[in-house]
Amino acid sequence: MQQDAVTSKERITVNLETAQHRELQALAKQHKVSMSWIGQVAIARLLEQYKQREFQFPLELDQRTGT
Repeated sequence: MQQDAVTSKERITVNLETAQHRELQALAKQHKVSMSWIGQVAIARLLEQYKQREFQFPLELDQRTGT
């Protein structure tokens, strides 16, 4: 049986700093959504900005910490 492409999902893992996790939890609770939904929206927006050339890699990140 094939899964519908719309409902098919892949899973990723993201490591957050404690303060980021607390902030994300508070935001999710305030708006009654899941933290994963917020992550999905953020990633979708990043990808759309990249497609529209409003966002370019490489990001200026500290390679050791990812921040």
